[in-house]
Amino acid sequence: PEARAALLDLSSVPAKNGINYRQKWSFDAAMGCNAEQFNDFYSALGDAKSKHSAFLGRNLALASSDPGGALTATVQELLTQEHTNESSQILRLIIEALPPHTNLAEMEKLLPASKDGLDYIIDGRSALLRRWASEDSEAAGNYVRGTISGSQHERNSRISCSAVPLSGP
Repeated sequence: PEARAALLDLSSVPAKNGINYRQKWSFDAAMGCNAEQFNDFYSALGDAKSKHSAFLGRNLALASSDPGGALTATVQELLTQEHTNESSQILRLIIEALPPHTNLAEMEKLLPASKDGLDYIIDGRSALLRRWASEDSEAAGNYVRGTISGSQHERNSRISCSAVPLSGP
């Protein structure tokens, strides 16, 4: 609590070597908060970038107790922000922090479809599949094969429908 209070008193800490220490410290400080402490800390932070960092730090702390909630909240937060290298990094950290025996198929469904400009979603999905493969390679392989087969089946359906000749007079 004293460290968070001291951090709030720092209106601005200059970045050094490309590191914004106030944002980094906000991330770290939020990881040690319970829900009430976090709400007070977050409200008092002021600047949006430090709030963003604190929110992501809190989600990382919650990943072990509320995997789906932490991953969903993180993805939603990242979708509202400009993509940075930290976007990929936080998704990887959250996936690494998921407890053993987490239903990784369900976690994968929480990730939105990959789109241009959302490389961090692709990175997050890759981290999830790597983790899954390390825990249960057969299930991960079956999931990937099913996803690819489903995509191929959908693509073939569109092709075969469009290849059907039109009946004419």
